[in-house]
Amino acid sequence: MSEKPLLEVRNLRVEYESDDTVIHAVNNISFRLERGQTIGLVGETGAGKTTTAMSILRLLPSKIGFIREGDVFLRDRIFWS
Repeated sequence: MSEKPLLEVRNLRVEYESDDTVIHAVNNISFRLERGQTIGLVGETGAGKTTTAMSILRLLPSKIGFIREGDVFLRDRIFWS
């Protein structure tokens, strides 16, 4: 029997809204972090690295940052959905 991942993100989709503008900041990212493993998010400026981390922690700016889809599991228990 294999161990459950320490952290799992499934189909995360995040948008920022301002006036009539919608920015699709993160589009269906999924990843798993196994026990004892290290993970790094790499990408150009504006690729969604910080937004991904802030979304996992539910620290997006209120009234403009919205998690539209996704699930986060910590040790196989739903952290948020």
